[in-house]
Amino acid sequence: MQPQKQIAVLGSFLTNTKSVDYQMAEELGYLLAQNGFRIICGGHGGIAKPLASGITRGGGRILGISLPESRYPARNAKISPDITETLQVNTLSERLEALAGSNGYIVFTGGIGTLAEFAFIWHSLQIEGDFERPIVFLSRSWRRFIANFKHEQMAKFKYYKHVFICETVKDAVAILTQNYSLKYDDPRKLFRKECILFDLDGTIVESPEELFVKSCENIGYFFRLPDVVESVKKSGNGPAENKNKPGMYLCILKNLGLSASSATEIAEHLCAKPSQPPELYGDAAEILHYFKQNGFSTGVVSSRPPPQVNDILSAHNLSDLVDICCPLNHQDMQQLCSTLEASGWQKEEVVYVGDNLQDDYLSARAINLDVILLDRHLSYLNNDDPFKVRSLRELKYLIKPRALCG
Repeated sequence: MQPQKQIAVLGSFLTNTKSVDYQMAEELGYLLAQNGFRIICGGHGGIAKPLASGITRGGGRILGISLPESRYPARNAKISPDITETLQVNTLSERLEALAGSNGYIVFTGGIGTLAEFAFIWHSLQIEGDFERPIVFLSRSWRRFIANFKHEQMAKFKYYKHVFICETVKDAVAILTQNYSLKYDDPRKLFRKECILFDLDGTIVESPEELFVKSCENIGYFFRLPDVVESVKKSGNGPAENKNKPGMYLCILKNLGLSASSATEIAEHLCAKPSQPPELYGDAAEILHYFKQNGFSTGVVSSRPPPQVNDILSAHNLSDLVDICCPLNHQDMQQLCSTLEASGWQKEEVVYVGDNLQDDYLSARAINLDVILLDRHLSYLNNDDPFKVRSLRELKYLIKPRALCG
């Protein structure tokens, strides 16, 4: 028998009955209980009260972590009567350790205490190298905070893999359960298509720019992925993986604002490392298999040379799952249209999945393709215009065969 998964819920002690968070917490508690989760929280009023009420209604269990009243004498808060279990701890550190041991985390709007809890949990996951336990912010108010933190390059971009921003309880539960049908249960959100076109770089495999960022992070230099993408364009050398030469790396690094000496040091280090094949994203093969089995035509586009694309597909055993492979020049998207037409693909049957706002989303829209932006690393957190997903697995619930949709 599998042990019951535990979700820690963080939020404000000051949440009141008139707040949006109060209503959302009760719904969250009910849905988490219905999905078999055990919940852990502070237990002293605020967000804990509606959360416990919802969990009780859903037939679940909730653990409240109680600190001695002497630690918070001004609050005089009693454990909520709906809390089914309590754990008495003596220090704040013990409380944080208990919260961090969960399988996932939901963060409501909060103050300094909530921020401290989130920071401790995120740091714990970083130390453990555990990027599979999601931290879900169930509040739009955290969006700007996370975006600014990321913009200032205060953490490696890989650490945002398990950070999610949601505005509805259903979205949060969908992430915790990986049942994205909850998120896309509105028929108006569906893409009714027959063909799916993936950008190979960054959508199916890690892009050259991502590999560049990771290599630099390993020696203590941190660059934002969008900045690297822009710097590669300015260098005029194509993707950062295509030419493993010091001069090309020097140009990219100088475009990122580094001094000549620092750029030379990093370039020499990168060129000393043997070239590695692009790494396949964990959900790429799964999603390609799914769509092929369900009657879709699938294709990839890439700015890499065609022989290199074929080598990548072959190395990852994807060749049989891809019907067409299109060379891509973002400055001449009409070339893509011509290739699709020559392959018998009709534009109205195609949905394009890319990971760059300007080159993929806007360029594909400009030639009247339906497009979904894959934002794995929260690169476009403050841009609400594109239709975005965080995982390729979401596409299974979002794209339906035209024949089955009527």
